[in-house]
Amino acid sequence: MIGRRVTARRPAGRRALVLALLAAGLAAAVLLAVGAGAVRVPPSSLLRLAAWHLGFRGVGLPPQQEVTILLLIRLPRVLAALLVGAGLAAGLSVEPVPGPVLQVQVVPVPRVASPPLWLLVSVLPWLCIQYSLLQY
Repeated sequence: MIGRRVTARRPAGRRALVLALLAAGLAAAVLLAVGAGAVRVPPSSLLRLAAWHLGFRGVGLPPQQEVTILLLIRLPRVLAALLVGAGLAAGLSVEPVPGPVLQVQVVPVPRVASPPLWLLVSVLPWLCIQYSLLQY
C-alpha cells in the first residue's frame, strides 16, 4: 500500500488506565510535598482544609499553625512547582522528538499580553492567599 502510513493504536482502556495512574501519582506527590518540611503537617490536615473550603463545615479545621503553614508556605510552593512542570511538559510536547530538544530561540511576547501575564503570575496568587486568610 503505497502512500498509506501504518500506525499502531493503543486501546482506549489502556490509555485511561495510564492517565488514572499518573493522576493518582501526582495527587500522592502533592500530598507528600505539602507534608514535607521542618514542621511535619499530616496529609489529613490538607484534606480537612480542602473539605472545609469545599463547604463541608462538619469537618473540623486543622490547628491554626498548620493552616498558616499550608496556605502561606507549602501550597504556593507546590502549586508553583506544578505550574513549572506543566509548562516544561507543554514545551517539550510541542518540540518534535527527532530534532534537537533545546534550541536558542527568542519568543516575542506582544505588549498587549504583558500586563495580563504579569497579573496572572504575580498578583493572582497573592489575592488568592489573602482571600483564603480572610475566611478565618
